[in-house]
Amino acid sequence: MSQILIEKDERSLLVGTVNQLIVYPVKSFAGRRVDRAFVGPHGIEGDRRCGFQRVSQNGRPKWLSARRCPQLLLYKTDAAVDDPHSQRIIVTTPDGQVLDVASEALREDVSRRVGEQVELVELENGCHDTVEVSLMTTGSLRTISSRIGQDVDSRRFRVNIVVNAYRDDPFPEDAWVGGSLLIGSNDRPARLRARERDSVCTMLNLDPDTAAKDPQVLDAILEERRKAVGIYAAVESRGVIAVGNEVRLLKG
Repeated sequence: MSQILIEKDERSLLVGTVNQLIVYPVKSFAGRRVDRAFVGPHGIEGDRRCGFQRVSQNGRPKWLSARRCPQLLLYKTDAAVDDPHSQRIIVTTPDGQVLDVASEALREDVSRRVGEQVELVELENGCHDTVEVSLMTTGSLRTISSRIGQDVDSRRFRVNIVVNAYRDDPFPEDAWVGGSLLIGSNDRPARLRARERDSVCTMLNLDPDTAAKDPQVLDAILEERRKAVGIYAAVESRGVIAVGNEVRLLKG
């Protein structure tokens, strides 16, 4: 423990605090905010551990995405009510049915909405598009909101961690790329390697509450940012993170 504390005092820079933590238990379904989370070798525990694939008669099955079926965003996820610490995922459908993620009823409901047969696939290592963890700052959200003249909901970006950055730059997290971040309490922080800027996709156009399309946000990012906002990070060492934790950038 003492070694980590010394490194934090002498070899790191305090860059912000955790503002939000979000996990997405099912790929392309709505995420849910949590107060704390364990970061393991394959990302945040419970994040994107399953998803639906189109059943293909020819060739490889493909992941079902809200890019193709925006209504997927309207499926809400939660832990089992009878055991909040359970790995079971409970899903509330757009019309209010409460179903287990592995139930035949949910598979049929999703199949009906997308117009073809789908199947649930569960992966222990997760089904991330790129690197395991994604994050952005409140500064980036404020900058984009200012430039398009309306508040931008962080849920559009589908990141895991929103950081309240202490620097007042328009996009503070850009300066963290290539470095390592310590996030968490003194005794058990997670260490993440900021690998690259996050290339956003057309799902950014979808309102997280209605799934209606609005191209303003993506158009603004395409014009000034070449589709990149936030950063992707790989896990260097596991740990526990919580809302309010310090975020430190290791020097050197």
